[in-house]
Amino acid sequence: MELKKCVTVDETNNPLDEALSLINYGMELTFQGKFQEAEENANIAMRLAEKHNNHIIKIDALNLLGINTINQGFIEQSKDYFQQALNTALKENLTKIYTNC
Repeated sequence: MELKKCVTVDETNNPLDEALSLINYGMELTFQGKFQEAEENANIAMRLAEKHNNHIIKIDALNLLGINTINQGFIEQSKDYFQQALNTALKENLTKIYTNC
């Protein structure tokens, strides 16, 4: 069964929930080998995260981009995405976000 999702963002709903949905769906697309669609989802999620100043979702989107590109064999490009995610976490002091779970 093939999953379909429209990448049009409905900002009447919580746009950050939409961003998380796009990231989750993007991960599914990556593992289905639909790399371009996964990248589009990640980029939309990234724009929403930046628009709403949500660094955690931005990091998730960057990690999706890293996973997506490494699955295509683009090691250097994936390292850049992962480094951006790490730099964002360090800059925003998000490195211990799950410590108290």
